[in-house]
Amino acid sequence: MPIIARMPAEPRGRASTAHLDEYPETMGRSSSDPAQQIRPSRSYRERAGTVFETLKKKTMTMELPILPCWDEGDPGLPVFCRGDSPKWWMLFNPKNRWSNDNLLCISFGNVGFKYFDKHRSTWMGFAMWSTLFSIAFTIAGCFALSINMRIVQDVNWFKYRVTNTTSGEQYLVDVGLRSFVYTHNPCTPFGCARRSYVFSETEAGGWPNEFVEHGLKGCRDNAGDAALGALLTCATLLFALSGTISRMRFSSDANIQKALGMITDLFCASVPQFLTLYRVGKDCYFWNKEESLYGDIQATVFVGPGYYCYIICLFGALMRALFHWLTPIPGQGSGCKPELPRGLVELLDEDGDGQLSWDEMKRAYKTILAKRRKLAKDAQERSQAIVESEWNASATNGAMMVKKHIKEDQETSRKLADMNGTSRIASTIGIGPPSFLFGAPPKSGRTSPTNPISEKPAYTRGTPPASPHGTSFDSP
Repeated sequence: MPIIARMPAEPRGRASTAHLDEYPETMGRSSSDPAQQIRPSRSYRERAGTVFETLKKKTMTMELPILPCWDEGDPGLPVFCRGDSPKWWMLFNPKNRWSNDNLLCISFGNVGFKYFDKHRSTWMGFAMWSTLFSIAFTIAGCFALSINMRIVQDVNWFKYRVTNTTSGEQYLVDVGLRSFVYTHNPCTPFGCARRSYVFSETEAGGWPNEFVEHGLKGCRDNAGDAALGALLTCATLLFALSGTISRMRFSSDANIQKALGMITDLFCASVPQFLTLYRVGKDCYFWNKEESLYGDIQATVFVGPGYYCYIICLFGALMRALFHWLTPIPGQGSGCKPELPRGLVELLDEDGDGQLSWDEMKRAYKTILAKRRKLAKDAQERSQAIVESEWNASATNGAMMVKKHIKEDQETSRKLADMNGTSRIASTIGIGPPSFLFGAPPKSGRTSPTNPISEKPAYTRGTPPASPHGTSFDSP
């Protein structure tokens, strides 16, 4: 509708109709032909006003797809892990008493601040995006595990440009996590000569010169030790990403999610990765400069792209650990120390001193277990009663259906019996039973089929039976 498209919106939901004054009421008709200058029944202003009033009464509903990261209807659990009475192996179920629903896990889940709980989608979303970007960089840095010379040169962790001032020799050393690439003279327009030296396969004396063999030994050893850690870091980032996505939503956060994020991202990811990068950087970047051992060596060290990629990965791990600590589970927040929520303390405190003793916690735990077992037993009984009622209902429906079918069979038998009377009369006069009820008449020389209704033998066509009174129907 072009009129609607031309109506700009005004404040308070009213559309402007001033632009309609410029349209003549004879729009679309030639002004030179007086016969065609007919005034319409309604002006364009009136028609636009009517359309706008109609549109104001309409309500438009649009359903936009929601990404799983922000879908609060998703509990974050697979179907087989859900339920009110979880098994011991359903660790991520919020009602699991071993991993979620106990005093220790509740205390850990309470660590954090209410501000980060209220804005969890923002701060945990930042941790999620930093993790997602760090995955790409970590995969790129992990390619340094290859022993392919071209790949190691592209994603090296360190590069050495070495000049021996005594002999004039110049060469490059690209450091990977499992091998060196040694590039040296002679050089041509198509490239220089190069060779790969795998750490685990090169024996003593097999290195190209004394500086690479002894001067870079510490760098070589630490880079080889970092290879396994680099691979594990790359492989476990998917689980870290899943944890941040779960904690972004109020509906899927749980004590075990927070505890895993606090412990693993800090003590199993951030700290070990920092120590690894520090050791490798110390031995590879600040190499031994005792020139008397290796001649007049002048070396310039460059940090390679692989090392920078793992620095970005370290930044993502620090962001995850930080926001896992700062963000409590929904509705909680005790600050920087783990403690039970105040409402739970008041509920379990028996002597009213505002603190829980060990005996009070034991008695409360036993009481909670007893209530939980009773609730589970009641739920099981209710489910069993529901199953029995459904079974009885289905049995009753089945009996009713049987009665209905019996009644229908009886009605059908009655109708067929009425038809059978007609067939007996027809058979007495020699025409046999109707073919549409009992099939075609028997052939000559065969015994007639038995009537399925009367259970009396039918008669051969053309042979009238004797009268039951001893008189033939053919007699006058």
